[in-house]
Amino acid sequence: MAGATQKRCLFNRYPARRAGLDRACTGGGRGAQVRRPLRHRQMVVDGAWSTIGTANMDYRSFFTNYEVNLVARDAPLAAALERRFRADLAEAAPVVPREWLARGWPKRLSEATGWLVRRWL
Repeated sequence: MAGATQKRCLFNRYPARRAGLDRACTGGGRGAQVRRPLRHRQMVVDGAWSTIGTANMDYRSFFTNYEVNLVARDAPLAAALERRFRADLAEAAPVVPREWLARGWPKRLSEATGWLVRRWL
């Protein structure tokens, strides 16, 4: 995504991955939940630098799992990835901070447990 001030995240519905959404909601970010599992991870910086692959930004991806990512400084690739991100975002359900923060304790417990054991999932 172009611009360092934009805060947008896509979260899928797995509890360990949703655990960080509280910070996004209280920190002024906007979130969205995709309705299907994402099979890839992508990032675009300033419309020129991009990465796409299997690696998550977590302990397991950096130190335990075998992951592969393509990193490129290529404006056409960055533009294609941004179009894909916007298509994913259009299909995602927006997260309304007030509703998200008011969710019940069973969901919070599930997310907290998933977060605690995320290295072994």
